[in-house]
Amino acid sequence: GMVYQDDMISITVGKAHLSTTPFGNTSIWGYPGAWRDNRAFVGQLHYGIVYKLWNPQTHTEFNTAFDRMVLTLLLCQRRY
Repeated sequence: GMVYQDDMISITVGKAHLSTTPFGNTSIWGYPGAWRDNRAFVGQLHYGIVYKLWNPQTHTEFNTAFDRMVLTLLLCQRRY
């Protein structure tokens, strides 16, 4: 399920690893199965949003999905 959501980020449930050994399979209580499902993030998360303006110098920093979206919008504009 959803733990937190705002206009920029969504945090969903995940897994928790409860072992004293990194990637170990024995829990801190001594029985097998160190991974627990449906665990919520506990703590604080601070983030900021930085908008990037496209220009020829930053073109390579945008992914192909952005390129396809721009091409689609330009093709729609040329239709009328």
